[in-house]
Amino acid sequence: MNHLEKTVMITVASTLLLGVAPFTMADDSATAPQLTANQQQMMKECMKKQKAANNGMSEVDMKKSCRDQIKANVDTPSASAEPVVPAH
Repeated sequence: MNHLEKTVMITVASTLLLGVAPFTMADDSATAPQLTANQQQMMKECMKKQKAANNGMSEVDMKKSCRDQIKANVDTPSASAEPVVPAH
């Protein structure tokens, strides 16, 4: 394989890698479903509570937690937003 062929192969491989890499490195917010206005407000309130609690979670983890809470609320709207702890 001569120098030109090696250069072409490296260029093609780099192009393929760079063309695919941004999609593989994207976080789940790019693929997350869009929120309604009400859900956006719930997300803001949830994030505010998460930040106020300052429990050491990363912002990504806080967003995931809030999305999970919103999804649970959408799936079962009659359930309260706060977790219910059964009395013993």
